[in-house]
Amino acid sequence: MKNLIIEKFKSMGLPGGPNEMKFTDTIAVSVDGYKDDSKDRFNLVNIIPSNRITMKGVSFPVQAESNTGEKRIMYPGEEHSFNGDYVIEKPYLKSGGSYVEKELTQSEINDLIKKGYKVEIIS
Repeated sequence: MKNLIIEKFKSMGLPGGPNEMKFTDTIAVSVDGYKDDSKDRFNLVNIIPSNRITMKGVSFPVQAESNTGEKRIMYPGEEHSFNGDYVIEKPYLKSGGSYVEKELTQSEINDLIKKGYKVEIIS
């Protein structure tokens, strides 16, 4: 199965007016999810088209919810089976938490730039 992108276009404010804001919500339908070598690892949300999820190769916890409403937190190295047909994944942060900073490779930086992120070098 190929990875797919679901885009939802939204507009706020008076259409055509000076305060109109247009933006896109993007959700990736991914077979690799947040695995460390996945091109989808930086997405805010991934939809996995399966009810069986492996956390092998994922280095951080992931919040998951199946299309039947079954929810759980998945941790690196675990295997999971859900009721339903697909699972929506998001990186898991405890309340008040923050992402772990890590040094990105040039390839990871290039991937972020291709996805439209602004990348700044901070010394």
